Amino acid sequence: MTWEDEQLQIAAEATHETSIDIDSIKHVGGLDITWDPKSEGYIAALSVLTYPEMKLVDTVYLVKKVAEDAPEYRSGYLAFREFPVYHELLALARARGVPAPDVYLVDGNGQYHIREAGVATHVGVLEGLATIGVAKKAYIADNINRADVEASNAIPTVGGESNVRSTSGAVIATALRSGESRYPLYVSSGHMVGLEDAGRVVRTCCLHRIPEPIRQADKGSRQMLRELGPGLGGGDLP
Repeated sequence: MTWEDEQLQIAAEATHETSIDIDSIKHVGGLDITWDPKSEGYIAALSVLTYPEMKLVDTVYLVKKVAEDAPEYRSGYLAFREFPVYHELLALARARGVPAPDVYLVDGNGQYHIREAGVATHVGVLEGLATIGVAKKAYIADNINRADVEASNAIPTVGGESNVRSTSGAVIATALRSGESRYPLYVSSGHMVGLEDAGRVVRTCCLHRIPEPIRQADKGSRQMLRELGPGLGGGDLP
């Protein structure tokens, strides 16, 4: 099966309607990976926060060198590089007894993807989790309405939003101006959370431009990279 076939299958298995109780969410997770080009390694992080208070409960890190047989980055296929990392990180979190989030914010896209199967959708479908994609930059592909992407960069007010549609007319992302920066976030359904509810959760999580669960995961992994120094400290961490 080709990567394209796998993504089409994952997209077919994904549900973009809410099947969890949004009003009962107690914990939200943020998934992020910091890649270190100097060592060809990475630090993946899962930060778990209370919802809606956004108090940090715990952060789990996975620090490793990139495996020799790891797939190279290819546009549209980032999930094949990142999902195995998240799979291992989530298993580590379970083994350590970290509270399981009710929903996960993933740094990347979900349905907002050329085959509607970004990394947030991979994580959701393959792990059986409720996920939301949160991207910091616009995604351009043949199936994305470019006029919507251009309009998303001109949202006039903080808190404003606009829809991003596919060329078929389906709304597959919400561009959300969550902070003073004129650059919006791009929120999309990953799995088991509809787009409207995804936007509601992300808005609640935005104490700054970046939703707090992802911000904490990114902040922690970058701090650890600085502390470990070149070569990620010479090896893997448990």
